[in-house]
Amino acid sequence: MNEDSRAVRTHSWLYRTSIGVLFYLALPIGAALMLVPAFHVADPAQDLLVQKLTNVMGGSVVVAAVGLALLVLAVWARRRLLDVRQAANDAIAARIMTDLRAAPAAHVPEFYL
Repeated sequence: MNEDSRAVRTHSWLYRTSIGVLFYLALPIGAALMLVPAFHVADPAQDLLVQKLTNVMGGSVVVAAVGLALLVLAVWARRRLLDVRQAANDAIAARIMTDLRAAPAAHVPEFYL
């Protein structure tokens, strides 16, 4: 059986974790930034804070654009995360199928999917 080295497993774990963190941070921050330009309507007490934030970031259009960009980044990160998980599951399935085909005592020598 061909096992991955510790370095490969560590790299894979770091990649999956970083993509997961990116997804779980970009999604709520992007959604919140999309709502910032209209937030003063929901809570008038926070109007000064919202105005300062939009001024610092360059205006309400820029805030909404950054929020939209973060949402798109979150969608991309989710897709990459699902692709990585599917690749890992495919590798496990391929290893199982190889083991079943190589075992002479297996009940069924060939598997057809």
